[in-house]
Amino acid sequence: MTDPNDPILQRLDNLEAQNISLRKKLNSIEILLWVLLTIGVIFAIALLGIIGWGLAGVLSIILCFRIADIFDKQFQNSAQSASDAYFNHPKTQDRAKS
Repeated sequence: MTDPNDPILQRLDNLEAQNISLRKKLNSIEILLWVLLTIGVIFAIALLGIIGWGLAGVLSIILCFRIADIFDKQFQNSAQSASDAYFNHPKTQDRAKS
């Protein structure tokens, strides 16, 4: 039989208790690290989403201004063509002469 007062067995019991305590601490630290990693990944994805939406917004505004510029040039060209057609029409020139 083993002697419960044996110093080697007592030391072994102490080491086993320390091992269990360290495993519990390590487990809680590991869980904390996983939680922090998960939160970090969520924030990174959210940040990328915000940057992406911001970039999409800026690009859409630029595109709207480009389209407006194209329509403005088209309108100016058609207005100039209409004006030229009116003032160069023979009836208009006859009225201007008389």
